[in-house]
Amino acid sequence: MENMLYSDKEFNRIFEKIYNKENFSFLRYGDGEKRFLNEEHHIFEKNPINDSNFRKELFESLKLEDEKILYGIPSTLTPFTSVLNFYFNMHIKSKNITFAELFVNKNYQYFKKYFEKIEEDVVLIANYRAKGKKIGNLNILKHYEISDDLDDFYKNEFDKMIENIKNDFGNKENLLFVISAGPLAELIIYRLFLSNPNNRYIDFGSALSSAYYQKTGRTYLKRKVIKKLPKVVSMPCKQECENTDISVVLNLYKRPHALTNQLKAIQAQSLKPREIILYQDGVFEGIEIPKNIKNEFDLIEISKENKGVWARFDFAKRKANSKFVCVFDDDIIPGCDFLANCFVQMQKKEGCYGACGTILNVPEDHHVHNGMFRIGCATPNEESVEVDYVGHSWFFKKEWLDDFFTDTISLQKYKLAGENMGWSLSLQKKGIKIFVPPHPKNEKAMWGTDRKLGQIYGKKGISSLKSNVDRFDEVMREVLKLGFKPMIETDKVLHAKLRKKYGKTKPLWVKNFMYPFRQPRKAFKRMLGLNK
Repeated sequence: MENMLYSDKEFNRIFEKIYNKENFSFLRYGDGEKRFLNEEHHIFEKNPINDSNFRKELFESLKLEDEKILYGIPSTLTPFTSVLNFYFNMHIKSKNITFAELFVNKNYQYFKKYFEKIEEDVVLIANYRAKGKKIGNLNILKHYEISDDLDDFYKNEFDKMIENIKNDFGNKENLLFVISAGPLAELIIYRLFLSNPNNRYIDFGSALSSAYYQKTGRTYLKRKVIKKLPKVVSMPCKQECENTDISVVLNLYKRPHALTNQLKAIQAQSLKPREIILYQDGVFEGIEIPKNIKNEFDLIEISKENKGVWARFDFAKRKANSKFVCVFDDDIIPGCDFLANCFVQMQKKEGCYGACGTILNVPEDHHVHNGMFRIGCATPNEESVEVDYVGHSWFFKKEWLDDFFTDTISLQKYKLAGENMGWSLSLQKKGIKIFVPPHPKNEKAMWGTDRKLGQIYGKKGISSLKSNVDRFDEVMREVLKLGFKPMIETDKVLHAKLRKKYGKTKPLWVKNFMYPFRQPRKAFKRMLGLNK
């Protein structure tokens, strides 16, 4: 396909350019660089660079528009790398992109052989451990050493090193610079290219570092991991990002203590929302919007009375100004990539995406008899999964709200429950499906909520009250009467597959039989102080 890039062809193309001594620069960006750019360095495991100037310059390095510049960004192989791919596509202006993983994963087995063919004078910029080591067949003119402490090196040695390189080789042309310096590599190439574009500045990354490290901790360089990967990876060529405008709708009911953390989490999203608007559902004594964050909302609407869980969707319909809307429950703290995760999946398969999905086993009594199973923050999923309805958050096109309230008139009497089921009914009538985006077990940044904080903030939530649990089943029975068809009826094969993968292993009749004994057992545990 003309609009696709293939890892094997790109690998050969890069080495042909190197062999032919064609002057170009290859900058590579991955999850580490993205964390620095999005100020997530607090979760970066090793060598965080705590410097605002570093972040600014790293952003500037993404803005070069020159035929000699080639940007390497993560592929779309997995949901995690797809989010990274989307992030860098948003920020890189140039159309000259390729794979950041070009020298690793399946290509690593070929990298050593191809690298050995480079027999010329080079300037090496790499970790101090490379000192005096034979690296392929390179004739190293000079080695500029990088220390392990990148933060200290950037603040105290980096500028000096760049000036030394310019003084030593600033007037040279057609020279190969072999670089392996972690997130500093992109800044090195950026500065040297601006000073003299007539050389080859190549970030070989960890593929090169394996030559002077006795062992590598990088999973993408290990044979066991490489064997499981596809031989060839593809990804789309550089495309202009579609309209990414998102209106985030938050609501305040009785958790002002959670609102501050929730707002911070929304502001920290890698895909920044166009606006953050707040709906306060009722005025209660002692419940106020914290003064220190009040001015950070683009719009605030305060209702004098409690209008229930449906009102925030009406607020979104009336006041949101974006193509996409994401409504959050008031106890939800999303990971920093959640909006990007939803948006990326929306481009692949149009639908409503939410943090926690429910698939029904016994639709009429799904809460009372535990006749359901959940996916997402409750049970991590490595890929998008179709569900009957979602809760905690809802990411969708604003236009879908147009007839939401006319489709669900009889359900709105429940006030404190059922908006998620009513939303599924309304979308099903339009032929729109409901999904939970990927919640990879080890990538919490993509998750719809922080489970620990959610458990703290949600302890006294409306949905956890016994009266409302019963009401939920009433609503579902009403939804079924209105024509909603759960997956167990529309696609029994998919339901069985998902239940086997994500559902409980106990047969339904066992769970139904045990249900009456659960509440007394919990009460007894609480009395003994054993209930966690």
